[in-house]
Amino acid sequence: MATARETMIAATQRRVAEFDAIEALCVDLPPRRARDRAGATGASAVLSVRLEHSLIDALQRRAALTGLPASSLARNLIRLGLSRRDDVAALLVDELSSVTDRLRKEFP
Repeated sequence: MATARETMIAATQRRVAEFDAIEALCVDLPPRRARDRAGATGASAVLSVRLEHSLIDALQRRAALTGLPASSLARNLIRLGLSRRDDVAALLVDELSSVTDRLRKEFP
């Protein structure tokens, strides 16, 4: 019988596989120059992302703990998510487990 952790990891891996399937349908992107905003030059470009206030608050709290600007932490989290797909499920489950444990201790 699978543990709760293994079940959560499997569910997350299925979700990542769904994203991979969607991504495979979107491989015909226009050339980068056509996608970039007018006037964007250099090695990076600005990407505007809409997040819930609770996510922004969590990102800012974690950034304060690490001493990084929130935008740098967000960029690093995106890189992590895109580069280590197989490990992301385990990381998410471990993080969720850690938060759950802390909440149980704080609010018995």
